[in-house]
Amino acid sequence: MKSMNEPQNTQASQEPMLASRLEGSSAQDLIGMKKNEDEKLMVIRCKACNRCFDTTFTPSELASLPVNQFEAGTLHLCPHCGHLATYLLSDYMESSD
Repeated sequence: MKSMNEPQNTQASQEPMLASRLEGSSAQDLIGMKKNEDEKLMVIRCKACNRCFDTTFTPSELASLPVNQFEAGTLHLCPHCGHLATYLLSDYMESSD
């Protein structure tokens, strides 16, 4: 018999509810970052292979975030070479496309 202080495993009971919420949702909807279709994503240059890749941020989103949120940097995984690195706010560039 479990004591009342032991945490109960609620993962099994939450899985069907979570699956129904995820069905038909895009990744951007799920994280609450629905993008303006006209606004380009910011890019960063990989520190290993020197190729640029899109981030999940638009210029307006970056401008609205507090600067201190980027003091420690943000992690990004390069889709080209797989290098994981920390990038500072100054590393973000507007896409030229």
